Amino acid sequence: QDPVAWIIGIVFGFFILDIMLRIRAANRRTEMQRSLPGLVDLLALTVESGLDLIVSVERITEKMTRGALRDELQSLLQESRLGASRREILKRWAYRTGLTDAQSLASLIIQSEEMGTPLAQVLRTYAEDMRSRRILRAEEMAGKIPVKILFPMMVFFFPIVFVIILGPMAVQFFKDFR
Repeated sequence: QDPVAWIIGIVFGFFILDIMLRIRAANRRTEMQRSLPGLVDLLALTVESGLDLIVSVERITEKMTRGALRDELQSLLQESRLGASRREILKRWAYRTGLTDAQSLASLIIQSEEMGTPLAQVLRTYAEDMRSRRILRAEEMAGKIPVKILFPMMVFFFPIVFVIILGPMAVQFFKDFR
C-alpha cells in the first residue's frame, strides 16, 4: 500500500536479479576457463592424429562431462552443421564464452588456416602457453593471500595472543601493586 515500499521493493528486486545473473555468468566463465586447457590439449592430440578440427571437437564433446564448455562446443558444432564458415563459427564461439583465452584460441586457429601452418603444432604451443599462464595466475593468487589474511589476524588472533602472553604479567603486576 505504501508507494515508497513498492518502489524500494522493485528497485531491490531488479538489482538482486542483476547481481544473481552476474554471479552465475562469472561462475560459468570460471568453469569454462578451468576446462579450456584440457580441451586445447585434447584438440592438439586429435588434430595430430589426423582428424579435422570440427571432427575433433565433435569427438571431444561426446566424451566430455556435462558443463558450460561442452554446451558452447555443441552450439559451435550445430552452427557448423548449418553451414556457417569455420571463421565465423569460431568468432561467435569466442564471443559467446567471453574468455580471452577462447578469443586467442579462435584467432590462432583462424590465422593458422589462413597462413597454412600446421594446426597441431599451433595447438600444442598454445596448450603449453595456457599451462604456464595458469601457473602464473595461481602464483599471483598465492601472493595475495598474506595481504588478505592480515586484517583478520590482527582483529581475531593477535588480541588473544596478547591476552595469553600479557595476562599472567598483568595479574602479577596487580598482585604486587596491592
